[in-house]
Amino acid sequence: MSNVLQTLKLSWAEVGAFVGSEITAVLKREVTCRAALDDYNYWTVSDTAGRFSHDDLDILLDYVEASREIREISFHGDSDTTVALDMGLSQALLKKKLNTSWEQELITEDGLWLVGIDLEHLNYAGTITVDGKIISMDTLWSKEELVEQLFDAGGSEADLSDVCDRYVKQYGNQLYWSYPITDGEYNGVYFVLVQEGVLCLPYDVIDREEYEFFERDGVRLLSAEEMSYFISDWKRASRELEEVMDSFMNYLKARERNESEA
Repeated sequence: MSNVLQTLKLSWAEVGAFVGSEITAVLKREVTCRAALDDYNYWTVSDTAGRFSHDDLDILLDYVEASREIREISFHGDSDTTVALDMGLSQALLKKKLNTSWEQELITEDGLWLVGIDLEHLNYAGTITVDGKIISMDTLWSKEELVEQLFDAGGSEADLSDVCDRYVKQYGNQLYWSYPITDGEYNGVYFVLVQEGVLCLPYDVIDREEYEFFERDGVRLLSAEEMSYFISDWKRASRELEEVMDSFMNYLKARERNESEA
């Protein structure tokens, strides 16, 4: 009888972001990484703006408690620096970042499949899952950057779409959502992912061409407690609407039946 294994697919952009984030924390300097397959049995991570020194490699190898084999492979010839990390070290850094392990990997052109992964201990600190994709918060606009660009452009939903359009290629999603229910102060809000968390953009005015216009004074980062209130309100409104729609449907069925029997 075959076993069903839990599997997680990461795009190469996600792999690079995760490993780069872990390296940044360990080396205490900003490191941006690019991950890619070398062939279908090997993948690498490289520094997009610099090189790793022997001291950098020593620190990273000690951090992951690397085996002797990984240590020997990690040092490339006689060069004092390297732009790329060996796959063994890259894998170890990815496991540190995700705080979990897996049985094997499937390397493809569009991403890395982690087969037999322990999802129970998967670390989502610094990441969020949206529509089955893991979003690295490090890759997003900061609150300050997004708010400044949004309101410099005019502060409408159309402007928000332009600001967040860069996420579509990487994540297939603009990473903002409409919540068309009043929060007691505004007619509705939008939720936007930023580096610091979930940004709330409230609105009152809706324009035919530009859609919603956001109120800058009401912009804020949400807490877990506030999000729970939004969820509760959504469920209540959804339940009430569904009950009314059920009543409409039953009425229409009864009327149509009576008309057909007349």
